[in-house]
Parts: sequence; C-alpha cells; structure tokens
Amino acid sequence: MNKEFYYLDGKEQKGPYSIDQLKELNLKSDTLIWEESFDNWKPLRDVEELKVLLRKTPPPPPIIDTNVSSKKEPTTDNEKVILGDSNVKLWTTLKVLFFSIVAIGLAALVGYSLHKSKKTELKNQIYSKIDRIFDGKTVILDGQNSLAVGELIETGYDPNGTKKKDDDDIFSGLFTEWWEREKLYTIFEASSGGFTIKQLTRQNEDGFDIETIYSEDMGYKKPTRTYVPPSYMDLGYGERYKTGGGYWRDNYRLSVRECYREAYNYFTEDDRHSPGAYTPGKYVDITNFPDIRNEYFYMSNTQPKQYSSSGIFSSQWESSGDHGANINTEDWAVYHKTYGKHYELTENESAIQKDLFTKLGISLGSVLLLIFILLLSKPKFFRNLALFGKRWENQSYNDQILYFDHSFFGKNKFIEIINDNVSRGQLKITDGGSTLNLSYPNKELFYKIESIEKNRLTLVSQKDNNQIEFLRVGSNEKDSSSPMDAIKTDNEPTSESTE
Repeated sequence: MNKEFYYLDGKEQKGPYSIDQLKELNLKSDTLIWEESFDNWKPLRDVEELKVLLRKTPPPPPIIDTNVSSKKEPTTDNEKVILGDSNVKLWTTLKVLFFSIVAIGLAALVGYSLHKSKKTELKNQIYSKIDRIFDGKTVILDGQNSLAVGELIETGYDPNGTKKKDDDDIFSGLFTEWWEREKLYTIFEASSGGFTIKQLTRQNEDGFDIETIYSEDMGYKKPTRTYVPPSYMDLGYGERYKTGGGYWRDNYRLSVRECYREAYNYFTEDDRHSPGAYTPGKYVDITNFPDIRNEYFYMSNTQPKQYSSSGIFSSQWESSGDHGANINTEDWAVYHKTYGKHYELTENESAIQKDLFTKLGISLGSVLLLIFILLLSKPKFFRNLALFGKRWENQSYNDQILYFDHSFFGKNKFIEIINDNVSRGQLKITDGGSTLNLSYPNKELFYKIESIEKNRLTLVSQKDNNQIEFLRVGSNEKDSSSPMDAIKTDNEPTSESTE
C-alpha cells in the first residue's frame, strides 16, 4: 500500500501526496510532514522514506498553527522588525502608581467638593432664614406691652427749692434725688410689667445687633393738686373784698397705664425711634434670632468684625445710669433702659472639620479599598505582566518568535516572526487572565496559559490540547543583521535594554 503524506506550506496544510509527487515540490528539510502512522508532525529530515527529497525548503510554520488552514499573510519583501526587551513590569507599576495617586487626588477633590457644596448649601439656608426675618429691611422692630405694676409715691418736690426731708436720715439733704433732678412731683416705682421693645439691625452680611428696650419707672411733671390763691377787690380805705380763689384744684393727669402705652406707641405705632422699622409680628423672630443655627453655622455673641454705623464695637452694651433715657411730654416722663448684643454668623469649625475628614475618609477609603481589591484579585494586566515586552522562542520550531506588546489603556498587540514572514494582530487575555486570544487579520487562535515564568512560557492549544513551550530570548542573543533582530516596538528606543 502506497503511503500518502501531508505537508505544511507556511501555515497551510497540503496533501495527500505520494513520494513521487513530493519529489517535484522541492521541499525543505524542516518542512513539516505528516502521515497517518505519525503521532505528530515531523520535519522532512526525520522521515526515513523522504530523506532523498532533501533540498532547501521554505521556513516552517509555528506549532501553534499546525492544524489551521489559512492564507499566508502578505509581508513587505524588505521588512525587518526590530524588537527589544522592555521592562513592562516597571513601567506598568509606575503607571499604576501614577494613576493610583491621580485616583486618590480625584477622590480627595470629590470629597472636598462635596464638603464645600454642603457648606455653601447650609450657609445659604441660614441666609434664607435671615432674609425671611428681615423681609427686605435693614432694621426691624417689634414689642410687647403689659400692665405696669408698682407704687405711686408723692415726692414732695418743691419748685421753690424746698424739699421734703427725712428727719431720720441726717444725710437726706446732701444728695439730690433723681426725681428732684427731673422735677417730678409724683413717681411710679415699677416692680413689673410695662413694655419691652426688641430691635434687630443688620450691620453687614454676617453681623447683627439686637437691642432690647425695657421700661422702668415713670413720673409726673405736675402735682396732683394746684392751690388757687384767693383774689380780692380793693374797696378803698384799706378794705378788700374777696372775689374768688383760696382753694386746691385737682390737676388732670393721664393714668399710669396710659403713660406707658403712649411711650410704647412712640416706638411702634408712631415709629419715631427707627422710622420704617416697626414690623408687627416679628417679636418672636427677633427674640429667637440668636438661636438660628444648623450643622455648620451659628450666631455667636462676639465683637463686630467690621465697624458699623452704630459706633459700638463691643459684644454687648447697656445704657448707663438709671432714670436717664425717657419718653416724655410736658406732663409726664416714662424712663427706659437699653441692653444690646452683637452677633456674628460663625462657622462651627469642629463640626466642619469633622465632616470634612469624614467625607475625605469615605472618598479616599473607597478608592484605597478598590485599589486593594484590584491588587488582591490580581487582574490580568498584573498577573500576566511577565508575558509582555519579551521575545518568546518556540522550542519545537526555533524559527518562530512571538512578541507581546503591552498597552495600559488601548488594545494589546502581538508580533509573530517566522523567518521573513511577519504577522501582526491583537492580543486579548480573557477568562480572568487564563486564556490567550491571538487575533490575526483572517483568523483567531485560543490558548490556555499554563504557566508564565521569568524566562519560560507554556501554552496549551484549545483546539488540539497540544502543549507548547517557549523560552525567552536574551536581548543580545540575536544578531541584529538577521530578521530576528533584537527587540523593539514602534514606540520604543532602538537601543537594546536588559530587564
């Protein structure tokens, strides 16, 4: 029975042929031959029956494509591919470090931006509350008035210079009483009640004054009664006729309550203290104004940060002396005192810093955790970095060299050199880094990555389960004048480098 042989022309399987037919093909000694009694492909020089056919033959195909029928890829006649070792691990590590720093920086920026946005939002909330209280005004004022409780006292004031003395007090004549200074015949010593006025002034964007005006005592400027002296008509001869007078007349005076009410009206309905400021219904808002706050801001009773028209540069103040400021007419006077405080919208620094650190911690922690998980999971571009930047020589067919070009962002590529034949394509690593996919222009090959060591690569074809061993070619082991010249990709320097 005549044997029938097959051979590989580049990557294309041809046959069957008889020995006589093979003689006419001028096959090379390393042409791969197969016959049904063979366990695997053999070079022609190892087949006893065909040694008579030995002649110069074309370059052998790679073992990784022994069972694939495909068209030979066109190459440039004079093309030489210069490949050079590159330290992919170092550059990838630097890239990972760089982008980790960038990611951490972006995370910090995001955390800070979120914090800044929240701070702005909370400050706007405070401003919104303040604007609603002022309702377009700079000064607002409102008050409460209640029945004054106290005691009416006749002072004994004498406009002619004599005054009532206390016989038990030897110093009673040495000091001038306030009611005497104010020329009051009757005083009302208030123990409670009266009116309270609250005025809120916006001095600047963040500075506010609250003044509280509260009533004190009051007094009458005319006595309860006035003596009407008698009048006489002269009859002559030293005689007079009494025509009238000689009696006490009651003077009309407003009641104490009416005096306090009119004084209250001076601040409110008459609007004479701060014209345009009276705003009914704002008393509670002004009273609670110091309690305006949120997570980041609060009203602090402190010295003004900017000079204001009030001329007061203090955190709080009070009108000096008693029975000074008053609301008065020609008949009466109601005395009052003023107590004021200055407030500044203040940042709650401890809460702000705590929240900032919390947001930065969450942002940075999330990124660091993600980086840590990625490192632990050993993704393909970490686990298989030893594959890239090296020349791998097929140990079964030494004329085949593979070079894998790593791209951190784009698509990985590969170059296959078989003597003068150059093939290029895209490299994909799938299945969690365990499968190698070589994508040629006209076909795709799949290999399981059995192992990747520093200088050894083991692949298993998913088509026929053949195991293929590759050894790394040293950067100085190839003559630069040969087609398998030292290694370099298009974007690498021409000088050779060592790992």
